[in-house]
Amino acid sequence: INRERAFTQRGECIFHAHRLPKWAHDDPKKFFQAADRYEGVGNRRYMEIEFALPNELKTVEQYRQIIDAFISKHLSKHYYAYAIHEKKGMTSGEPHPHVHIMFSERLIDDVEQKKERAACNFFKYPIRKNVAATFEERRKHGAPKNRNWANKNFLSVLRADFAQIQNEVLKRNGFSIRVDHRSLKAQKEDAEHKADSSLARLFSRVPERYIGIISCQEANEPRLEHLKEFRALRTRHFDLVMQIDAMIKETEELEIKDAVQLASTHAKALIDSN
Repeated sequence: INRERAFTQRGECIFHAHRLPKWAHDDPKKFFQAADRYEGVGNRRYMEIEFALPNELKTVEQYRQIIDAFISKHLSKHYYAYAIHEKKGMTSGEPHPHVHIMFSERLIDDVEQKKERAACNFFKYPIRKNVAATFEERRKHGAPKNRNWANKNFLSVLRADFAQIQNEVLKRNGFSIRVDHRSLKAQKEDAEHKADSSLARLFSRVPERYIGIISCQEANEPRLEHLKEFRALRTRHFDLVMQIDAMIKETEELEIKDAVQLASTHAKALIDSN
């Protein structure tokens, strides 16, 4: 993700940072190679979170306001490495900034905070909670894992928090646009509940299917062409909804104008008769 060594030619990486134990010597590759070597059979070596960043923001400092807030809330007790990539969108050609965060599920517990474990110990099975053990005995065993990362429902929490963080940063930087993590169906139902027919029409559309970065790089990939067509139709749908709203508004204004004129005529007739 840092676009180093064999991946340098791919470019796109505009910033990277990490938090690692001392034995990794500020080298994320060394840390994750140790995970490959010492994690138990069948265990995850690392997890990765990838999310898009608003392209209304333009600087690394603005992107980091989002990333640092997210890490502070969810990864403050983990070792991690992240990289910000910025490339052109596959259909629009507009900037597509996004971040990759690689991290270990293992926690920086009280033992690790006081005296870091050796690499060969950090990834071992942790000592059981109900077993009485000294500090050194715990240190010779692995760091415990944060079990939230194994809970699929936790993804919904992450999405909601990420949306809130983005909106706070967008507001702080003077942008009125906002992000909503909910599905199109949920947003449509909410708009209908609030009697906002315009929003309800906007959310009455088919959600986009994710096709993956690997598929996008393949020559003559039909799904990429379908995605381009889909996005063109989505833009057309948006334009039509805006036209409908403008026509409805104009009609309502004419109806109000006619009603006012009619009421004025009746009032004048009433005054004349009196």
